[in-house]
Amino acid sequence: MAKEKLADQQESSPRLEGAESDAFHLDLPVDGGRTLSCTVRRLPEKTSSDGQNVQVLLSFKEPFFGESGANKELLLHWGVAKNPGEWLPPSSELMEQLRCKGQPVKFKDGASDIPFPSSHSSSSPPVLELTFPADVAPEYMVFVLHSPPNEWFKQATPGRPSTNFMVPLKQAIKLMLSRSALLKAIAAYKQTQPLQQIKPSSTRYWRTVVNDGDMQLLALTFVDKGCCGFELFCDWPAALLLHWGTVESENSTWKRMELNKMLVDVGSDAQQMQQSDRQEHRGTHKKEDSERNIDGQKKGKANDEPKSEDVSGDGCHLEKLYGTFAHYPIDNKAAQTLFEFCETSRSVGFQRVALCFRGDAVPYGISFVLKEVKADRWFADQAGDFFVKLPTHPYWETLREKYRKLEEIRAAEEAREREERKKKWNEAKQAFNKFAQEQDPESALTLRRVPLSDGIGELLVKTEADASKHSILISLTACLQTPCVLRWGMVDIMGRRQTELQKEAEAKGAPPIETGKGGRYQWICPPPEVRPPHTVVADPHRACETPFENSPDGLLQRLEIHVPALKTTPHFEGDPGIEPLFDGFACCLRERDADRWYKAIDNRDIQVRLLDVENVPCKGENRDYLEKIVEAEVEWQHMTLMHRYNLMRDFYESFARRSEARLSSSPEYSTRSKRVAELARRWSHRQWEGDEAPLPEGFGACMKKALAAHDLLACGELAATEAAEEKEFWELMFTWARFAFLGLLDWQRNYNTKPRELAHACESLTFYTARLWCNFPSHRPLIRCCLSTMGRGGSQGQAIRDRILEIMHKHHIPEHGSFYEQWHQKLHNNTTPDDIGICRAVIAFLESRGDLSAYWRVLGDHGISRERLASYERKITMEPHMLHTDINELINDFRAYLSVIQDVHDARDARKALDYARGYLAGDTVQAVERVVWEMGQRTDGMGAGELHHRFARLSEARRRICFQLNENGCLDNCDNSKIAATRELLMLDFVLEQQQGLLLQATASFDVQQLAMHLRELLLCLSAHDPFNVELTNLCADWQHLSGNLAASCASGDSSNDECREGALLLKALLDRLSRFVGKQVDSVQEGLGPKAQYLGAQVGTDKKVLDFFVDEVLRGSSLLSISFSIKRLEPLLRKAAKLPAWQLISVVEKVRGEFVTINELSGIQDKVFESPTILLCNAVSGEEEIPEGVQAVLVRSAAVSPDILSHVSVRARNANVLLAVCFDEAESGKLEELAGQWVEVKCTRDGSSLSVAAARKWKPDSAVQRTCSSLFDRKASQRVLETREEEELRKAVKQADKNVAILDASRDAPWAITSDKFTSSLVGSKSLNIAKLKSTLPKDVLTPYSIALPFGSLQRTLHAPENAETLKRLSEALRQLTTRLKNSEAEAIFQVCQKAIANVLIPGELRQALEKALQSSDAQGSPGNGSSANLGNRPHLMDLWKETGDAKCTQALVEVWASLFGLRPWISLTKASRDYCELNMAVLVQELLPVRYSFVLHTKNPFSQDKNELYGEIAAGLGEVIVGNYAGRAMGWTQTRNGEPRVIAFPSKSVALTCKQCLIFRSDSNGEDLEGFAGAGLFESIPAERAFWLPLCYWRQRLVSDKAYRNALLSKISKIGMLVEEVYGAPQDIEGVVIGEDTVALVQTRPQV
Repeated sequence: MAKEKLADQQESSPRLEGAESDAFHLDLPVDGGRTLSCTVRRLPEKTSSDGQNVQVLLSFKEPFFGESGANKELLLHWGVAKNPGEWLPPSSELMEQLRCKGQPVKFKDGASDIPFPSSHSSSSPPVLELTFPADVAPEYMVFVLHSPPNEWFKQATPGRPSTNFMVPLKQAIKLMLSRSALLKAIAAYKQTQPLQQIKPSSTRYWRTVVNDGDMQLLALTFVDKGCCGFELFCDWPAALLLHWGTVESENSTWKRMELNKMLVDVGSDAQQMQQSDRQEHRGTHKKEDSERNIDGQKKGKANDEPKSEDVSGDGCHLEKLYGTFAHYPIDNKAAQTLFEFCETSRSVGFQRVALCFRGDAVPYGISFVLKEVKADRWFADQAGDFFVKLPTHPYWETLREKYRKLEEIRAAEEAREREERKKKWNEAKQAFNKFAQEQDPESALTLRRVPLSDGIGELLVKTEADASKHSILISLTACLQTPCVLRWGMVDIMGRRQTELQKEAEAKGAPPIETGKGGRYQWICPPPEVRPPHTVVADPHRACETPFENSPDGLLQRLEIHVPALKTTPHFEGDPGIEPLFDGFACCLRERDADRWYKAIDNRDIQVRLLDVENVPCKGENRDYLEKIVEAEVEWQHMTLMHRYNLMRDFYESFARRSEARLSSSPEYSTRSKRVAELARRWSHRQWEGDEAPLPEGFGACMKKALAAHDLLACGELAATEAAEEKEFWELMFTWARFAFLGLLDWQRNYNTKPRELAHACESLTFYTARLWCNFPSHRPLIRCCLSTMGRGGSQGQAIRDRILEIMHKHHIPEHGSFYEQWHQKLHNNTTPDDIGICRAVIAFLESRGDLSAYWRVLGDHGISRERLASYERKITMEPHMLHTDINELINDFRAYLSVIQDVHDARDARKALDYARGYLAGDTVQAVERVVWEMGQRTDGMGAGELHHRFARLSEARRRICFQLNENGCLDNCDNSKIAATRELLMLDFVLEQQQGLLLQATASFDVQQLAMHLRELLLCLSAHDPFNVELTNLCADWQHLSGNLAASCASGDSSNDECREGALLLKALLDRLSRFVGKQVDSVQEGLGPKAQYLGAQVGTDKKVLDFFVDEVLRGSSLLSISFSIKRLEPLLRKAAKLPAWQLISVVEKVRGEFVTINELSGIQDKVFESPTILLCNAVSGEEEIPEGVQAVLVRSAAVSPDILSHVSVRARNANVLLAVCFDEAESGKLEELAGQWVEVKCTRDGSSLSVAAARKWKPDSAVQRTCSSLFDRKASQRVLETREEEELRKAVKQADKNVAILDASRDAPWAITSDKFTSSLVGSKSLNIAKLKSTLPKDVLTPYSIALPFGSLQRTLHAPENAETLKRLSEALRQLTTRLKNSEAEAIFQVCQKAIANVLIPGELRQALEKALQSSDAQGSPGNGSSANLGNRPHLMDLWKETGDAKCTQALVEVWASLFGLRPWISLTKASRDYCELNMAVLVQELLPVRYSFVLHTKNPFSQDKNELYGEIAAGLGEVIVGNYAGRAMGWTQTRNGEPRVIAFPSKSVALTCKQCLIFRSDSNGEDLEGFAGAGLFESIPAERAFWLPLCYWRQRLVSDKAYRNALLSKISKIGMLVEEVYGAPQDIEGVVIGEDTVALVQTRPQV
């Protein structure tokens, strides 16, 4: 049986055309123009015990000596060789077993000459036959031909001396064995197939030599009278594509076969669908099925179809054998077909592909090449394309005639149908346009309208999540001119589906399958659960086909596809909270009855992401840059680091050109650039002095200096659009560069890069980046970040290629079959930064004397896995091995080689950075940096805080020197290449030192106050050096340099009873608060700038979502902000203790939050929980790496022991989502909150973040539906607004008074237009005007009040009833009539917007103007001309003078804006809450002089926090009082004072800006709100100065109020005593507002009873 089976197998093995499977043939040229034929054969084994024999045949096509030399003797003088060029005597075993024509060869005296058989006829060439066992065959057989006595013949080589003949016997045997193995594998595979095999008509064999192994191919052709089959086998291990076309002759041009003339065997579902289609369209569509078997499917059809008797049953058999592959058109010349691997134990990497041509369409032949699927490697025959001539069959002519007739009938039917569709085409387009316009983009995850190629029509694709968020619905609506089917697949960029398949396979016990990320343009066949009904699998790996369903009116075609998804926690605003199993959907359309394909109008596949990534985070030209980046990273066939660097350089140059054009075209942009340059040029001075601008010193003070300073420092407000666009450009460039640096983008794809070209591209880019750093100071932080992601490049690129070869040759490392050769190939073709890690791993392996765990450990430290090594196009699949050489010398050679690699790829190595920067460092900076770099190589384990601090100090001194050198003259005159080179190297060195600063600070947490203050001071200086445009940072830097050292020394004792220690801690805490706020704003800026771009780019290139979620966090934590954040966190508790500050520190401030109070242990334990109600968490521990669960509004951390810092992941998330995040430094205080568990509570924070309170909410608790709505919102501020709005709306429903809102417009005919202060009465003006009049008569003369007049109650109404405002009055009346208490807040707000737009057009009646002028003049006459004037304060101007100087237009505009504030949502809501009618509200306008303010203050004569009547509480800040009561970040200076005591500072100022204004009139709202019972009208209405206020930066070390304790105490005491006097006058605690003019002149501008 065994013999029979072997015989059957040999019979089924295909025979080769033109060459035997067990033969190797060579034609060798011989001197004299002769040719020697050499054939090497493997002889069949006679018995199982016999070894394999080899036969060598040597013969000549012609007699060797011709007729004249018939009697000459020809000898084979031979030997053996191990390597080319050698000649060795044959071994004794070979000589003993060598046979010539079956007879032993006799060697005379050891000679190795064998005679050729004599030729008895001149026409019969001699043949020499040698036989020997294969196991004694030498590597090479070498010989010459010899005719005694002196004739020698060698192998002729044109142009060169003749050489010995050489036959590679071992290679020939190896080739024959591999060829035989291939044939046996094919035979074994065919025996496993269930269908009966058919003998081939022809065979063709190729062997192609490839660098990393030879490739064998065997082509077989099959024929019957219905079709022709072509089958190709290959033994290549990597997946292949057949790239093929048909030809009319062997060398003619390719042409793509019409794929509907290919036969494809489909499954039963497809056949059933095909039959139903034919029944439906019989008589109207004589359908040629594009991928069906005509022979088996056409039986019993209409008479014009081929009848069954015309096709043999074998036709179906061929289709099932060779029609199982799907084919993809590439262009009009070629198609591609994917090989499939065959299951056989006889061959590794054995794969097959087949084509089946319909009989009537069989071409003359096919030409093809092969391509690796995952690499840009193409394989062809040595002479060109592979070619196979296809066989013919006589019956095919009959088939061609019948199909021709069928085609004519079908064409006529299609013409009629097209005509009918054409008539309805306009109607269909209108229906499609209407349908598209009706779609709601807000409800869609993705909505795309795609014009199709060739004008065939349009396709609308919409994706939306179902209510449960467990699936995504893809809705397709098409408007087509011709019937089409949808060819579609899923896009699995993230590899989720492939990972799922792997898990399923492993669960079933199947061997693991290779998984990984797909590509944007790599289709994946959807799983069965995704396919709609009537779907046909066109390719089990890639695609399906699904027919459209007609709409009821037949105009449009529709299709729905459901894709599984998972519900997730939203991570950013707009995150839909759903993650689909697949990332995208790809499709094209195929004409139903033809081989015509339609794609998008740009001739690309239609690609739709299931989640919307069309919301591109860039605008204008930056959007174009982003699209080009995505195109390059996703669609370019070739991409390497070199390509990316060159593209970046192109973008940078484009940016520079655009900026240069703006300088000449935009004066505003030009001015901005000049001012930015001035700030950069003066940085060395500014970082010490600060940027504070002067506030007015008295009346009539010139504001030119303040305005000039503001214009210089506020230059960022100029050309804001252009500046924002430039900033966005650099954010995009850094995001892109960072992706590449992290290896999230391909470092090499389908292209071999010479290392010297890569190094040149990198060097060119980094030089140009350094130039831009110099030229654009406002963008230096981001440009520096871009530079930090690059290598250095340079001149060592070629050395990467050369040195590895030198090492291999020096240490005799073989150039094949080893790890070292694989790495050498990668280095030679595509060196990347991974080579640094690989080289270090090799060194570790050699140093450990062969410990592979050391090798893999070092690779792991560099993020290089086994899979990553195997993913290179030049794969590294082997492990290093120990070599027979001097290992120590080899280690030294690899260390030197590592230095070469680092020169190109690594700009972060400290020693390299110093070596390159050494020649550019000034003075003795080299010695300072050398010591620092030496210390960086020393371990810090066990090192105390003191030594670490000293190291940090030396490191900071080195950075300080580098930063000052970089900023010499602003670094603006660096135009020549040497200066640019210096800038580049100094920037790279500084970045390395910055990273080391962070490592030192993280080494211990036991630094004291003075050390931490010094750390922050040095970090701020260097941070400012790279951002000279940042005024806030410059002032922080100056304050910390001047104040932090002495303050830290004064509070170092921690004795809070010592007033100097306490005040020092308070002031240092104020500096720390301002710094924390700056860091928070930087975090917000980075999050807003980089976050959306990273999300978008990551989605496009298929980056893991977890990586994207932490992308911005890692950027922040890799900067100096991390070191600053660590130091802040450590310094905070020390200062709190020294200053006895309140318990809570607010990291993310939200003023008011309501929700259900829940206590938990750790935030990390509830990461997947979704809270259905707004929730406030009290946590024992928050590490900082957690996500904030959905529904959580606030996170309160019970103890600072386990709490996050400012830059932690949870802190960034909290700020991004407006979640309150606070840490308690007093566990007893947080312990009191336990009793609130389970209750609905309200958390309140002060706007400046200084305090926090938690209490049970006394107000309305929403129903469960509202709670669910609120908890689902990502933006928690929006969630709280929903709660407040619903509460207000519910409260208004209980109000039962009639709506009389329009009565607010009723006018009193006898109301005066304007009055002076002596005529103020409660019936004419509000309490604000009355109190200022009373103050004027009761205060001491040295306490000033502003000159004032008023437009009394009714002046607004009289203005509206003036004839010129009739239309405005009409619009206001109509709007207010719509206002009812039943309205929602949004509806009421829309009405008030109408009112404000109407009143903005109000005209001032002439009577009002006259009355106003008269009142101003009367007030000026009543006031003493010298009142308030002094040598120190200047001359006080009159009101009329201020009106004239400001101008009528500005004054009336300010007046109208105050009136407009009466028509606002806030006062209306407050009135309805108090059960008051809106029409009860009335407004006067108090017109005052705006005093020249140096400081503003607010004073409560009863402490509002302790309710102590014997203690006053006040706040004072530089500039106008709006910075205290308005939304300006930071604290004012706070103090308390008992009635008989001294002022006690409880908080120092931390505000960043002061407001000031040119002296003018200010128009203050003065409503009757404070006179209405239950209604608090303060702060609801506007006060508008006629001149616009502007901001000035604050630098506190120069503020006398901060630095001069005696002056501070005297001024605060004076203000407090005036407050006591006012309280005495009014007989009740007062809320007083006032200002300080000059040094210490106090003026009161307002007082009211304290609430």
